[in-house]
Amino acid sequence: MRAAARELNAMIAGWGASKGELIREYKEIRRTTPEKKRTSK
Repeated sequence: MRAAARELNAMIAGWGASKGELIREYKEIRRTTPEKKRTSK
């Protein structure tokens, strides 16, 4: 698990975004996905 966490941290650092930014983006995507499902029907 620790090795995987280190790899993930290295990958995040390579993207040039902070963990907080990625978490906010993830939450925004998760919030909009159900809305898209409801409106697409």
